Amino acid sequence: MGFCAGCGQCILVLLNVLFLYCVCMILLILAVATMGGLFIATDSQLHASIKAQLQQRVHDDYKGPDSSDIFTLAINILSYSMQCCAMGGPDDFNDSAPWTKYTYDGNTFTLQASPACCTDDYLQSNRLDECTQRPFTANRIHTQGCYKKLLNLINEQQTWAILGVVGVVLLLIVQVIFAIVLTKDIGDKKISPI
Repeated sequence: MGFCAGCGQCILVLLNVLFLYCVCMILLILAVATMGGLFIATDSQLHASIKAQLQQRVHDDYKGPDSSDIFTLAINILSYSMQCCAMGGPDDFNDSAPWTKYTYDGNTFTLQASPACCTDDYLQSNRLDECTQRPFTANRIHTQGCYKKLLNLINEQQTWAILGVVGVVLLLIVQVIFAIVLTKDIGDKKISPI
């Protein structure tokens, strides 16, 4: 005989699977609610930990303005499009990394930050050697980190973020309720495999 030799065994297997599904969904609801709440609360320890890890990743893994590395491209695009710099600011970059020796328009100079962080005035005038050097000043380079800028964006849209988390949690709760009703109906023999 097969996996479910008789109808009674099929129902027992189905009830066990539905019970396991309910338990997993309840754990998922708790995880989504917890992580959503921690993420929406911009002063939570979660943000400090994520920011520190991302800053370390920028320091260790950023490959320079000409790289096609996915992480490096993401940092460059984020920095340029949001007018910010790396995760915590221009000090995130590793001064001694190989990419800091940069040749542009026949001139070689040392970068101390990504050119994607430079202000539009310096980018348009091709003065990358000036804007990427210490001391970093706000008129030459964006000094605010992109992580802070993203948190500000979340704060501005906090109502929508809360509604999104609540919506996902409610959808998961409806699925659990449906599974419980189905389990009860199968147990009461209101639903049969035939």
